[in-house]
Amino acid sequence: MIRLQLLGPLSLTGPDGPDVKAVLAQPKRLALLAYLACQAPRGLARRDVLAAMFWPELDQHAARKALRQSLWVLRSHLGAAALVARGDDDVGLATD
Repeated sequence: MIRLQLLGPLSLTGPDGPDVKAVLAQPKRLALLAYLACQAPRGLARRDVLAAMFWPELDQHAARKALRQSLWVLRSHLGAAALVARGDDDVGLATD
């Protein structure tokens, strides 16, 4: 189970228990994770929206690539089951 505390001191605990400092040290990826955590009760977020929101300075192709790389990093630190996808368009945090 992953635990993300957004209010108060920021902390992130991965599936194996220890803090996941590599994600905490990357502000944009941490912001992406926090955004997905806020979306979790309502469902998945659209990849094109995430790419435009977090990488507005990049063209659509480069922004989608940056998003894919960030999601790969999050999966590698939090476990493959931490994120779920629906096709190529939607992504979110696993609610279980």
